[in-house]
Amino acid sequence: MITEEKLSLFEGWATASGVVVLLIATMVGPRLNPGMTQDELAVVNADKTRHISHLAATLTTVRQDQAALRTQAAQTEQLLEQTRSELATLTQERDALLAQVAAANDRLRELDNRLQTTHLEAAKLKEFLSLQDIQKERDEAMEKATKAEDRIRDLTLQLHRAGVWP
Repeated sequence: MITEEKLSLFEGWATASGVVVLLIATMVGPRLNPGMTQDELAVVNADKTRHISHLAATLTTVRQDQAALRTQAAQTEQLLEQTRSELATLTQERDALLAQVAAANDRLRELDNRLQTTHLEAAKLKEFLSLQDIQKERDEAMEKATKAEDRIRDLTLQLHRAGVWP
């Protein structure tokens, strides 16, 4: 698209510079003198022929370079499209991971709320039960808390292993 326009512009400049070089070489070269001999004319013509062949070779090289640049531009455009596609995929994956992290954080908060609720319930039960019942309920609440903490720890470790830091 844009690179083809630039390459076309480059072709125009290369052609124009070739024409300018040819004109300058023609003007700078020795002028024909009516008094020149055939040998002198042959030497002048040979020099001009060599110069023209050199310019033709240069023009051929420029055209080859231009073709190589077009090929590179096409390859670069393909790589750019691949990169855009990969970037879109990575963005979608990142968004999915962010959603998973948010869900895991919500679960952690819920577990924390449950843990706090469990502690409050244990405190209320202490008031209403006898000492043995209180100890029994406390042990159960502590066990639940320990399990909840273990679960929180497990979830946190899973998040850490997944590379997510809440």
